[in-house]
Amino acid sequence: MVDTALEMGSAEFSMRDLARRLGVGTSTLYYYVGSREELARLVADRALEQLRFDVMASGVWRPAMLRTARALRLVFSDRPAMAESAIRRPSWGETVVQLHEEACAHLVRAGFSPGGAFLAVRAVADLVEAHTIRTYHQREAGASDLEQASQTFGDHPTLARALEQLGDTLSDQRFEFALRSLVRGMTPS
Repeated sequence: MVDTALEMGSAEFSMRDLARRLGVGTSTLYYYVGSREELARLVADRALEQLRFDVMASGVWRPAMLRTARALRLVFSDRPAMAESAIRRPSWGETVVQLHEEACAHLVRAGFSPGGAFLAVRAVADLVEAHTIRTYHQREAGASDLEQASQTFGDHPTLARALEQLGDTLSDQRFEFALRSLVRGMTPS
C-alpha cells in the first residue's frame, strides 16, 4: 500500500484513488492505517529511507550538508506535494526523526551546539522544501518569476539579460546559489 502511494508521486493522494489503484475498498485501507495523514507520514518515511546525512570526517561538514541537501531536493522534486505537506502539516515519522538525529549528531561532532545543529539542519531542509514548492508552482503557472518580470512590465534590459544568461538552468542555479550561500554562512556555535 505504501509503495503504491509512493508511486502515485504525491503526499496529496486521495484514499479513494489509492484504493481504486489497489483494487480494494477504501475501508480496507483504513483497516491498515488509521488516517490519510498516517499513510502520508509512512509514504514520506519510505521516500526518505535511502537518504542519509552524508557523514564525512567531523571537520568536513559543509560538503556533506551540500550533498545531503541536493539528495533531498531530488526526493522532493519527484514529490512536490510531500514538500508542501512538510511545511503545511508537519508530521515526522521515524525516518524523518532519524535523519535529523544523524545530521545533528554529525554537526555536534563538528563543533556545533545541539541547538545550533538543529537550526542548521532545519535551515537547509526549509530551503529545500520552499524551493521545491516554488519551482512546482512556477511550472504550473508556465513561467518563472524572472520570466514574468522580464517579459511583462515594459523594458527591463537587466532582467532580460539575466533571463537570457540563466535560461533553462534558472531553477538549478537559484537553488545552488541559495544553498551555497546558506551553508557558507553557517558556523559552529
